[in-house]
Amino acid sequence: LLVGLIIAALAGGDALVAWVQRRRGWQRNNTWLAPLAVLALAIPLAAVQVASANRHTDENERLLRDAARTLPAALAAAGVSDGAPLITDRPIWLSESLGRSTLAISDESPRTLYKLATDFGAQAVVLFDVRGPYPNALLQPPASACFPPLGGSVPVSGVQVFIVQQGCQP
Repeated sequence: LLVGLIIAALAGGDALVAWVQRRRGWQRNNTWLAPLAVLALAIPLAAVQVASANRHTDENERLLRDAARTLPAALAAAGVSDGAPLITDRPIWLSESLGRSTLAISDESPRTLYKLATDFGAQAVVLFDVRGPYPNALLQPPASACFPPLGGSVPVSGVQVFIVQQGCQP
């Protein structure tokens, strides 16, 4: 998107400079003004975007490093077996950091989420962000009986863990 906007701004700026050149009767070709002005705006904007993406990536890395350090013990204490996959909103990152299978949470009802968990043998749902109806849908009855939150203190700040209860009807 940024590249497309830069190209559009270059073309538009070039047309504007050519129009001003005709209106004012400039003798010299000043078409270099538009690209220079666009670059003067685009380079700082790109630097801000790269810095923002870098900061966001660093925050994600810290959160997932903390999760990889504390979640296994918290899940084991809740009775979640090591071989059971986890349902999560960050399946690739969590799979890589914990070294276990994960399933991506879908924007479906808690009933469908429960079916996914039972079909694949998942015993826990790990949420880092608000995704569609989750986590609020798991906190409301009747889903709250089938997906109780992990007891005790939250193992990692910003992470919500719900245990899948067997034989439940959300």
